[in-house]
Amino acid sequence: CPRKNMCEVKLDIAVQPNQYFQMIKVAIEILDLNDNAPTFTVPQVSHQILESASPGTSFVLPNAVDEDSPQFGIMGYEIDSSDTRKFDLQVTEKVDGSTDVRLILKEKLDREKESEYSVSVIAYDGGTPRRSGSVDITITVLDANDNDPVFEEKVYEVSVPESAVVDTTVLKVHAIDPDAGRNGRIVYSFSDRTEESYGNIFGIDEHAGDIFVKG
Repeated sequence: CPRKNMCEVKLDIAVQPNQYFQMIKVAIEILDLNDNAPTFTVPQVSHQILESASPGTSFVLPNAVDEDSPQFGIMGYEIDSSDTRKFDLQVTEKVDGSTDVRLILKEKLDREKESEYSVSVIAYDGGTPRRSGSVDITITVLDANDNDPVFEEKVYEVSVPESAVVDTTVLKVHAIDPDAGRNGRIVYSFSDRTEESYGNIFGIDEHAGDIFVKG
């Protein structure tokens, strides 16, 4: 009788021969043993979260099941993580008797410092000693465009002879952006004022950062 408080097997026993025929009703109550551990439907769950997500953001986790009676059934959940500062567990009993299990973000994330977290959630039952089961959760932090490009030098200085021919490279600038993918892609250009004042003399390669003689 999975997950039932009372487990009865009812039998009708016939007494023979016919002249003494009688039906005896027998009810056998099967007492439960804590012989099942909580199990999750899947051993591993993956979630993705933007590093710009606000604390309080939650992920729904699968519920564990235990075939034993309620007294030996699931009594609670706990989180097992090397970094419990970032995530917490929220368990809510619903009106229909089911359980809502969620992983809650506690602090702001920074993908440039930590791009992935591994968390285990453990379900335990009411036996003594208690039995338990777990599910592994991998949280991948997705990049947000939260970093500005930074040049290797604050000021670049170079001398150019007036005899320099067109297309001569006079300087190479380089900037870095720790963001990932498109958010970290660098494109170089002159400011509007520089373009207006010197755009007829110098040009810049938008991909390589090479400044070259244009006129």
